[in-house]
Amino acid sequence: MRGLFGLGKKKEESDNKESGPESAVSNEARYIVQYDRKICIGAGVCAAVDGKHWEMVKDGKANLKGSTEKSEKLFEREVPETELEEVKRAAEGCPPSAIKIIRKDTGEKIV
Repeated sequence: MRGLFGLGKKKEESDNKESGPESAVSNEARYIVQYDRKICIGAGVCAAVDGKHWEMVKDGKANLKGSTEKSEKLFEREVPETELEEVKRAAEGCPPSAIKIIRKDTGEKIV
């Protein structure tokens, strides 16, 4: 049943959905950004075009903010579709192609 003036979610809908920030965009595609730090040459293009996700660190290489190391020098971070264009610019500008983007639900390679 809807709330006052027809606003709000039906009780069944709210009971069946997860709570938290992810549930608000549950239909939105998710992407995996993979960064191979061994390949990075420190050109800094990623940080220049997308400072939200990338930063340059003391050793002269880039750091993918909020990522986790999946294997030796291979880092991953999940991003929503709303951030795809930003990370895509970084990946396309990377001279040694150290950045890959994969659609999480299909495995499709974007960059």
